[in-house]
Formats: sequence, C-alpha cells, structure tokens
Amino acid sequence: MIIRLADEDGTVYYSIGAGKPLQFEAADFNEACLRSNGASLSRLSFDLPASSRGGLYYDYTSSSGGSRVSSSTSYYRSGTPQLSKVTFVPKSGYTGTVSIPFSGYDVDGSRFTGSVRISVGTSGDGIVKYHTVSGGSVHFNAADFNTACREITGDSLSYVRFTPPASRSGTLYDQYSGLQGSAVTSFTNYYRSGSSRLLDGVSFWLCLAIPAWSPSTIPAEAAGEQHFPVLLRFKFTPQGGHPRLTGTFHFGISVPALIILTPSNGL
Repeated sequence: MIIRLADEDGTVYYSIGAGKPLQFEAADFNEACLRSNGASLSRLSFDLPASSRGGLYYDYTSSSGGSRVSSSTSYYRSGTPQLSKVTFVPKSGYTGTVSIPFSGYDVDGSRFTGSVRISVGTSGDGIVKYHTVSGGSVHFNAADFNTACREITGDSLSYVRFTPPASRSGTLYDQYSGLQGSAVTSFTNYYRSGSSRLLDGVSFWLCLAIPAWSPSTIPAEAAGEQHFPVLLRFKFTPQGGHPRLTGTFHFGISVPALIILTPSNGL
C-alpha cells in the first residue's frame, strides 16, 4: 500500500510496505508547495537518507537499479531531470520512518523547504480489500472507505476519485445494471452521501481473461483459493477539506485453486 499526504508546512508523507520501492510524484510535492508558498513548485533537491535506511535513485527499475540521486542535483516538476522519476528504495529488512529534507524554489523564485517522511512497513498491506472469483464483480461500500479515511486522517470521508485500471484487469462502472453502466472517469468525484454520484454505486468488473497471467502446475499443498492484486489509485478528501490523501486501492482477486495463475508481468 502507498499512502500519500501533504500538509501545510511543506511535509509530504508516504507510507509503504517493507521492501517496496516508492516512486515520488511531482504532484504531491507541488501540492505541498502550493500550501506552503501559494505558488506552484519549480524544482528541488534532496538531502540523502542514511544508507542504513535506504537510498534515493533516479529512473529506478527492479532490473537496472537506476542511478543514485545526488544532493547537488535539482529535480524539476516540469523539465529534466524529472522529480517524478525519483524513487526511494528502503534497505532490505528496514522498518520505521525515514525523514528526507529537501529544498528548492517555486515558479515565482521564492525558496521552498520541507521534508519527505516515509513510513516503511508500519501499515497493513491494503486500505480496502474485496475478493471475487475470476470474471466476477465487486460492489463498493462507502462505509469501507469511510472507515479507512477515519483511521488515516481522523475525519470522515467526503469523496473519492479513482484512476481506472488497465482494461486487461477489468472495468470500473458507475450505476452498473445488467449490461449497462457508465465507465468511471478519473475526474469524477464519488461521494459517501448526499450526491447523485455515490460511492455505493461504483462497482468493479474483473476481466474474464487476463493474458499477462499464465497457468502453472498446482502444488499438492495449494488447496483453496489463490489471490493476486489489482491496483487502483484513489484520492480521499475528508469532510474537513484537507489534507487530501491519495494512494493505492488493493483488490484481492480470488481464483479457484484448480486454475492457479502466476505473474508474468511483474504484478
């Protein structure tokens, strides 16, 4: 799970699972800059974390590793090198909180300072989880999202936005009935209550065939159901208005044990 939260003093918070790389998003730092300076972010540079906790890399991939971030290099919201290509990789076995100071400038030339605080391995493996069989559907319950929002922010949920998943995974629908329904869009707010666009009306329909997964041999001990994730990005906005919270929605999709699927694309 990745949780992102920006507050008024320029701090950007992240929460990730142990051993999971975290790719920064320029939009998170831009939100912090807007709240702190009242202007959009231009560029910033990072102090480097202690190697015992992890490292910062540019253009990181699990195969190549990427290049190490330099404290003397500025990373740009729009430009090269890109802030959104910076990744924090926690040291194997590390759990705890890492604080990485940064400094830079907004588009008006004013100085902007803050820090990234990353909680590693201190939260669960998902905010909201549902299960369905292959080719099945999940109907969302606003109460589940509200509980997650209250646990994280201390405030009740106002609305959620989704980034629809890749079509190979499935489709998010609003007000799906029979063979009809409107596809969910990334710019539509789905509210906990009091609106024609209700979170309770959103459902996820799993694709019947997922070509990136292939059959494998069943181990004798593999009884029951197998699970694999489908990830959806979401944005929480509590009733208080801010902070806005973005993150990843983890689906646990259940597949009968007689059709074990193994990842062939890094999922």
